[in-house]
Amino acid sequence: MAVVDEREPLISVIMTVRDGARYLAQAVASLRAQTFDAWELVLWDDGSTDDTLSIAHGCAATDARIRVFESEPRGRRDALIAAHANARGSYLAWLDADDWLAPTALERCLAALVEARCDMVYTQHIVVDEAGAERGIGRRAQLPYSTHGLLLDFMTFHLRLFTRDVFERAGGIDPQLEIAIDYDLCLRISEHGEIRPLAEPLYFYRQHGSQLSSRHRAGQIAASEHAIRAALHRRGLARYELTVDGETSRFRLRARVLPKELSVARWIRTAVATLVPRVRQAPVARVEVIAMWPAARDRLHLVSALDARRIHTLVIVGPLSALMRAVWSGRAGDALLVGDLAPLFDAAERGTALANCRLFIFTIDHARARGMRVMWTRGAPGAITFPDEEAWCRRALAARCDAVVARPVPADEAGWRSVVMAWA
Repeated sequence: MAVVDEREPLISVIMTVRDGARYLAQAVASLRAQTFDAWELVLWDDGSTDDTLSIAHGCAATDARIRVFESEPRGRRDALIAAHANARGSYLAWLDADDWLAPTALERCLAALVEARCDMVYTQHIVVDEAGAERGIGRRAQLPYSTHGLLLDFMTFHLRLFTRDVFERAGGIDPQLEIAIDYDLCLRISEHGEIRPLAEPLYFYRQHGSQLSSRHRAGQIAASEHAIRAALHRRGLARYELTVDGETSRFRLRARVLPKELSVARWIRTAVATLVPRVRQAPVARVEVIAMWPAARDRLHLVSALDARRIHTLVIVGPLSALMRAVWSGRAGDALLVGDLAPLFDAAERGTALANCRLFIFTIDHARARGMRVMWTRGAPGAITFPDEEAWCRRALAARCDAVVARPVPADEAGWRSVVMAWA
């Protein structure tokens, strides 16, 4: 006898499937085992040729919260659009037919969303192999969230719970996309609402050779690139150039070098101004891009605060030469946040360390000549081998900065973060 539940569902879980008989029962069972029970499953069968549909109807026969729809093969995009059109809940979530949920997944997500008063929450996910053996927490799930960071990494991977309101405000499923549909949707939701991470592994993501992302890897990358470029256009960030690493398939953003930055006259003016320390152009009126060097985790929490004001953060990864290239090419943006000076003293010889210090200060002078603001989050001296060179470098840097803030400062206090935010 079917279980009858006449209550309106609060959460609609969307599942589209084609020929997913092998794993479907486990996915549905994980939903029925939820500690939160005010849900419905909108299960759309997209023309399966195996036992998927009979398994789906068998599940629905014992639980009225499971609603099964079927159609001729139309593709995942159209199936998703149709499934959403039949969803009744105020909150929406997606569950792939080859994955499964932790028992508290819906309960924890809804509580986090309501408590944060945000529009979407997403969880960490555990990667499992074809047989279901755990391989650990997914890399994406461990990345810090920001709307700018989402342009390069799909950290809002699984599980996502979002309001129907933000789904509709964001425009729903893009009818032009065939792949990377969820990534594109998350990018648009991030532009219309607030997203918060939930650092709990509540979703089990199965990796196997027959899944869409494995069979169409090149298409997935191309579709993701299209979604990112569309987001850059919507956000007025066309000045940034998107590149993809062919070996790692990782995306990178860099500020385009505008033609006026390459003009001979501009280079001559900048070079002349740089010859005299602290001779500079007027600082920019409003900071839009802040560069951080060197890359350090203790400053990455700033990204979210800056992101809320639509300020792009460029973390310069690499040695002094990486900083020099960014500043001299104009990619470093409008402001430079300097942290630990340790990379300058990695050299084994005193002469090399001194040369690094002088090149560093020369680069700071060049940044000031460009009109960049410069800030230093100063820690305690760290060089043991070359203390005299470090002392000279610290004095020279302090004399050239717009602001010098001592560390450590608790991340939850105003401190040096308020100084950076004042540039906005």
